[in-house]
Amino acid sequence: MENAIKKAIEGWYSPVDRATKRPISVLQLRKQWRVAVLDPLFWKALGKAEEWSEYAVCRKHGKSDCYRVNCFEGYAAEWLYHQHNFIDHIASGGSIDDFFNELLAGKE
Repeated sequence: MENAIKKAIEGWYSPVDRATKRPISVLQLRKQWRVAVLDPLFWKALGKAEEWSEYAVCRKHGKSDCYRVNCFEGYAAEWLYHQHNFIDHIASGGSIDDFFNELLAGKE
């Protein structure tokens, strides 16, 4: 998670406390990581830092050129694809660190 936060900040993520409308410091963000993972701006900034596609990717297979037969999942921005995979991963009992370690593997 720590690396994902760093990458998102590199991608110009500026977290804001929704209640007070004040900026959240990096130190606070590390303690309150739930703020980031639920914020679409976190995922967009992470995508910018990771150079994910700004255009649509298959929501099921994560590819911009998905021509699989019977794939009717539709398309979404790549950051949204990864955010949905994160939610599915957590809902099925996976760990946050495992998700981000795999997502960002080899990109440090």
